[in-house]
Amino acid sequence: MRLTKEKLFRLIRESVEERWHGSKVKTAINAPKYDKDDLAWWESNIGPKLGSGYSRIVFELDDKMVLKVAYTSDDYMADSFQEGVQSNRMEYQLFNKYPQVFPKSYGMFKDGELLTVERVYVIDDSNKFNRVLRNCFPSLVEGAKLLKSNGYDVTYEWVWDRVLDSWDELVVGKDEETPTRWEEFEFAIQSSRKTRGIPDKLLKGLWNVVTYDTRLMDWVATLRGLGVEFDEIRVGNVGTNANEDKLFMIDISKLQFGQS
Repeated sequence: MRLTKEKLFRLIRESVEERWHGSKVKTAINAPKYDKDDLAWWESNIGPKLGSGYSRIVFELDDKMVLKVAYTSDDYMADSFQEGVQSNRMEYQLFNKYPQVFPKSYGMFKDGELLTVERVYVIDDSNKFNRVLRNCFPSLVEGAKLLKSNGYDVTYEWVWDRVLDSWDELVVGKDEETPTRWEEFEFAIQSSRKTRGIPDKLLKGLWNVVTYDTRLMDWVATLRGLGVEFDEIRVGNVGTNANEDKLFMIDISKLQFGQS
């Protein structure tokens, strides 16, 4: 069989990555496609199952890395294996390109059937989600304090929701002028019962607090640029690191990409 340059390069890359990732990944590469009847074998030879969806199952390799495995689901009408492969390929391409919103991807094997990714901790309840928000984006807390000190009963979670409202997808008519983010922010604040009629000076003060937070702006602007629906930024779809000071989108298959 004749090897193309692309195939030869992929084989060399996979060989290097295989050595770097260790024996568990090599075992997974040499194993047949995952089948639910083989779960005990995978957990014994690869690591504990951490979770699964309709097209992929995730195993712990160590405390820093997980393995995402595409598989065929008996309960799904479409080709879940190919969808799992497609998700792995997309994550391999995008995760390292946008490290501010995604965990690191380390290696892809068997044409996308296997993907190694940075170990993150799924945020599975609202209390943890709010704690991570505080740690990642202190401007949300600062903004809430600013409004509270002026008699407005709001929380940092409320400020977060207004920021997402302001950076969400802009839908305008054919002959309508596209509003600026400032105009969207002003509308989001003035439309809320809690802050209706807020003075312009205070509104601009809140705007300055959140927009001077470059980490927050980079986070929302990156996801907006990718066309991610902000409704998907929620418990179960996001994760964090051990220090709970980073917020990640963790599963690209759950994201609905629209038009940026």
